[in-house]
Parts: sequence; structure tokens; C-alpha cells
Amino acid sequence: MTPVRRRRRGVFEGVLVLCAILAAAVALVAALKAPVTPQAMRLVDTLVVAGAAAWCAVVWGVAKLVVAVLRGEPAAEGAGVLGWAAVRIAALVLVLAPFLEPSGTAHAPSRAGHVETSRQSTLLVEEAPSERRIATVDPQIGLHGRARGTARHRPNGGHRGQEGSVAPASLGTGTSLVALASRFRRLVRTGDRVLVDDDQAIDLETMLLGVPETPWAGLGAVARSLEAAGLLLDTVHVVLGGGDAALDDGSWRFDPDAPQQPVRALVVVLGEHDQRTHVLVVPQGGSLRLEGPGASSIVDDALRVSGALDLGHPSSVDDAGLVYALAVRGDDDLVVCVADDPTLDLALQRRCAVVATSSASPRFSVTATEVRLHDGRTLTRSALSARVRSLLDGDHDVVLRAPEAAAAASDAPAAVGLDDDVAVVRLLTAVPRVDGLAVALEARRERRAVELVAYLALHAGEPITGERLRVRVLGNASNDAASKTLFNVASTLRRALGDGPHGARLPSAGRFGHYGVSPDVLCDVSMLAGRVAAARRCSDPEERIAWLRSALELIESEPFATVLTGYDWFLAEGHLTRLQAVCEDAACELVELAVPRGLLALATHALDRARLVDPYAERLARAAMQVAAARQASFEAIAPAERSTVPSAPAVT
Repeated sequence: MTPVRRRRRGVFEGVLVLCAILAAAVALVAALKAPVTPQAMRLVDTLVVAGAAAWCAVVWGVAKLVVAVLRGEPAAEGAGVLGWAAVRIAALVLVLAPFLEPSGTAHAPSRAGHVETSRQSTLLVEEAPSERRIATVDPQIGLHGRARGTARHRPNGGHRGQEGSVAPASLGTGTSLVALASRFRRLVRTGDRVLVDDDQAIDLETMLLGVPETPWAGLGAVARSLEAAGLLLDTVHVVLGGGDAALDDGSWRFDPDAPQQPVRALVVVLGEHDQRTHVLVVPQGGSLRLEGPGASSIVDDALRVSGALDLGHPSSVDDAGLVYALAVRGDDDLVVCVADDPTLDLALQRRCAVVATSSASPRFSVTATEVRLHDGRTLTRSALSARVRSLLDGDHDVVLRAPEAAAAASDAPAAVGLDDDVAVVRLLTAVPRVDGLAVALEARRERRAVELVAYLALHAGEPITGERLRVRVLGNASNDAASKTLFNVASTLRRALGDGPHGARLPSAGRFGHYGVSPDVLCDVSMLAGRVAAARRCSDPEERIAWLRSALELIESEPFATVLTGYDWFLAEGHLTRLQAVCEDAACELVELAVPRGLLALATHALDRARLVDPYAERLARAAMQVAAARQASFEAIAPAERSTVPSAPAVT
């Protein structure tokens, strides 16, 4: 080989080795910057030191090799051995570098410390791991552990967001306060028959109901434990976090197994600091002294969410109306006197909770974004947004009355036979499904497809936009569904529904982007309301009994009993409220018609069906008592010799 060719070959080899060195150096730098798992810390340190030494040796050897080759010196042969070794060392570094594994979000935090979940008071902080552990304060579970089973996610009792999800900032600040607001709104929608009259309010309520309620479900247990321990003589400062709850001075710590005693108190959520939430418990006879521009609003937020805790029913009055409020209060009511700096008689103070919002000697100073304690500590204030306050105040609620519900259902579809060429969405069952499909739904898109067609069938005749479906139906509490997701689910559903007497059962959205189903796609919820409305139009009692019975027969089992996610809109839009009202009216009316005719089995069956939808309805309980009384009267009408229901013994021959 000529010297020129040898020189060119040496230069080429030197360039390749330098590229290998640079690659190894980049890999090492990336590994040093990334956090690693604690178990591999020592191994990583050893590899880093070995890699650095090898890199220095490679640089020295390659530098000598390149210089020797460029000069054409005979020493190039000697340097070739070092170059050969340098290439092997570089290869070894490249092989070991992948083992410097960076940890993602699933691994432990790096040496630099935990990442701060929120830096501004205008954003809702993410629920810290310590706060997730305290989420389990429950009389059967306790503060220090989780329930063994996962709570069901169902529209008629508890919309839970995904574990660790972050509520949008439009709801307010402070995980605990927003969670209490979510729990209170859920109780309102399941306990009272109200509808929301605004689409934006419905979207906000759906978002609010998706917030996990578990983080602060045990505040009531903490207050009752304080009362049993004799520590709730005045306002107490409780700090929650780290899987525990304790007084701010550390003199008491919550024990879920300790005795508890009923108490009436107002819980004021101040704010959060260092992954802990600071809460004030103001009992009857206690006083709270605040000052600052945000003092009134923080008390108003506490009064708004007080219904989420089983600590009585706080109501706010000023010092002028205090005497009258105390005179007419109920046994479970807590009168809260809120004024700038009230001066009350000692006898009145013992019968109410006093909150001074402009006290001359305040313990807490409240601004729009922070709360300053008397010892100088500063908390990031918890506050609800203006839209959530309006929602909790009932500004968008419309009370639903039974006659109005029946009138609204008069135009709903009536009886539909199983032999008709229709597709029926079954929601009055444990697992929602669609009967009458042309082909089976794809398993991976079945749940979303059924929920999509259920929404469209319940809004038959309405043009539903794709954005509404992505936000309200296919999205979740924190994210909206993508347009591609809607397209894929709608395409799968369109193929499964096929064609009916009116053409495609799920027509294309068209240029306006509006979705809708054909008239032969029905929902059993609308069918039930239609059959009840048809019964009301009948004058013949026997015919009315037949219509009411056919309506209640549509209830197969407890609706959504096995649903773990989705269908938040069913509660948020008031469908559950209307369904409960219609079922209650149908069952009670059927009982009124069946009992005088001696059809006690039919009356019992009607009550059993209606209780699957609304098990705690007072009217159903009264109707059950009526049936029981009729059954007892029927039994007493039998001659005493014929009342025995025990089979007689066989005759002895």
C-alpha cells in the first residue's frame, strides 16, 4: 500500500473514531442531565467515572493516531495499536451508555427534589400524593388507608374523575375546596329535581362533577373527632396532608378509630402550602376574626360548600337578624353571624358561630390570592371561580315538577314493539347496549359508540354539533376528545347501525357538522316517558294500567350499575332527574289503580321496577306502605281457619 493511500485510510479511520467519541460523549451528557432511579444510583456513578476515563484515553490515543498519520511518520504503526484500543473503548462506552436509564414520570424524583405542582394562585394545583392518601377519610375506611374496592362511576350517585386528574383552572383554586364544591353539587343533583337552563352551565357542571370528591370526604369525621376529644370549644386550625390530619400546633392528631360525636360547625378552607391544606373548623359558640379584601368571599365559599359535609346546615345572617334566625332555626341548623366586627351578648354568642370580616384584632388576613396567618406564614388561597359560585347558588337551576315532566314527555315516542324494524338504545340496564344492530360493534370502540348513539337518541330532532359531542360525550373532565376520535367512533357506529326504513340510521355530519340519528333509532328512556304520557291520555283504567305496566317493564335492572366511566352528561343535563320523576309518577299511579282492583302483585312489581331508578323516593315508600296495608287487610279478611300458610302434615293412616 502506497504512503498516500495509507495516509488517506488513516485519516478516514480517525474521522470515524472521532465520530464514535462524540456519540459517546453526547450519550454521557444526556445521562448525567436526566434523573435516574435510586436503585441504580451507584451503578450509574461508576459507569460515569469509567466512561469519563475511557473517553480521555480515547481522545489521547486518537489524537496521537491522527497526528502520526497526517505527518506520515513511522510512529503511525505504534500509534495504530492505541488507536485500535481506542476504538474498542469507544465501542464499550457506547454499549454501556444505554444502561444509564433516565426515569420518566413513573419513577422516583431526582436528587433535585420534587417538581412543584403549581406556582400561581390562579391555577388549580395538582392533587399531591400525600393529599391522595388523605382522600380516604370515611367512617368505614379511615384516614390512613384506601378502600379495597374502587367506587363505581355512575351517573346517579357519583361522578368521579380519573385518579390524579387535575381540575381545570376555570373551577377555582385549591384542590380541597373544588372537591367539596363537586360533592355538594352532586348531592344537589341527586337529591333535588332541578334542571340546568344553560348549555355553558351544563358544560361547567359536567366539568365540576368530574373532579374527584375523595380528597376531603373525611373533614366531617375530623370535626366529629375533635368534638369527642373536647377540643372544639372554639375555632381550631387543622392541617391536612401527608396522609394525616392534625392541629396546626401539633397537639392533636386524627385517629380514625377514636370516638366521634355529632357537631354543628362551619368549615372554612383557607389555602394550601407545602402540599398541605389549612382548614378552620368554627363550631357553635366559636368565633373567627378575619380582615382583608377577600375575607367576605372566603366565608361565602365556605357557606356554599357546607352542604357537602355532615356538620349541620350553616346559614348566614347579620347581627341585626341574629335574634330572629336563632328563634326559627331547626335542630340541625347552625346560625353564622357574619359582620364587619360584631359585638354580641355572651348568651347569643354561645348559640351561633361568629365571623368578623373586618376585625380589629384579626388572626388571618385574606386577599384575592393569598392568606397570611398571624405568625407570618403565607398560604396560596383556595377560592371558587365566579361561574362555579353562580352554579352553586342555583342561578341556572330550574325546578322540575311532575306535571311539567309529563307534558314534556307527551311528544316522546310511545310503545315500540320488539318486532319493529328499529334500533333501541338500552340505558335502563346495568350495561348500556344497542339492540337491533346490523353488525356487531368493534370491541375497542363499543363503549364510546353506545354512549354516542345514546346521546343522539335522547336528543332526537336536535342538530348536535361535533364540538358538543367531543366536549360533553367523548371527552373527560380534563381533556376534550380529538376530532379524529369522533370521526372513528362515528364511522364504527354508522357501520354497525346500518340502514333502516328511513335510510342510513346515522347520516353523515354534512358540511354544517351536525349529527343526528334517524327516527327508527330510539332510546328506552324516551320510550318509557312516551308510554307514561300515553297512559295519561287514556280514559279507560284498564288501558292505563296496561300502558303504565309496559312503561315500567322497560326497566331491566339498576341503570348504569356496572358503568365505571362516561355518561356524566346524563346527570348534568337532567336526564336522570326527569327519569326518576316519570318512574315515580308511573309507579304511584299504577299502585293507585291496582290496589282497589286487588292487583297487589302488580303494584309490588311496579314499585320494585321504579325503585331500581330511584331507591330513596319518599312517594315510593308511601306507596309501598299503601300496598302493605292493603295486603294486611286482604289477609285479615280471610277466615281464621283459612289463614295458615303452612302446609298441613300428611294424614296418618
